[in-house]
Amino acid sequence: MIKNYKIKDKSKKRKEKREKELEILALFEKEGKERRRAWREIWMQMPVQLQEKAKLEDPNVAPSPYSEEQGSTGLYPVISGTMNFEGAFDTKQMTTEDWEQRELEKKQGVEEETRKTEEELDELSRRRKQLQDEVNVIDLWNGQKREWKRKRNEKRRERMIEEKMREKQVLILARVKVRRHREK
Repeated sequence: MIKNYKIKDKSKKRKEKREKELEILALFEKEGKERRRAWREIWMQMPVQLQEKAKLEDPNVAPSPYSEEQGSTGLYPVISGTMNFEGAFDTKQMTTEDWEQRELEKKQGVEEETRKTEEELDELSRRRKQLQDEVNVIDLWNGQKREWKRKRNEKRRERMIEEKMREKQVLILARVKVRRHREK
């Protein structure tokens, strides 16, 4: 319905279609709100149900990760535990000179990458120019071939015209001879 909408179409039929579209959209919006509300209620009841289940099963078990006692909002679990990090870590304090050295190395790395990129771009530009020259040579060659064909066709046409002229001259001479012969 929407995809065939015409901007300046103010007809009664178009208004009726638009009203139907708005009714359908309102229906979808209403159903969406109802579903969100239902899911929100289910979601909010979940932590309570998990707490009650934990109390019924074993009183010595740690409280649910959704527990209100741990400061949870009830929507997200509170996870406790430890994290392990592996690898080499530099724990010494960096001086201003160390930071400057690090920044200098970064800058040199960036400059090296920039230089390499510029060299690659220059090489690509040279290659593009070389290919363009090759294309130009091919275009010139093709143009020359077209010129030769045009001239050859022109000469053929001229020869054909000359042959037809000769044939006409021969026919005219033959008619003249026939007339002279009849006149005698």
